[in-house]
Amino acid sequence: TLKPVSGYTNYNHLSVRSAAAVILDRLLSCKI
Repeated sequence: TLKPVSGYTNYNHLSVRSAAAVILDRLLSCKI
């Protein structure tokens, strides 16, 4: 049962990173 949980958290972590990258990119483009 540990594998599905770690896989889910890893997938969620990647989603959060990609979302944060998009938000930061938009903020930087707005400032410029």
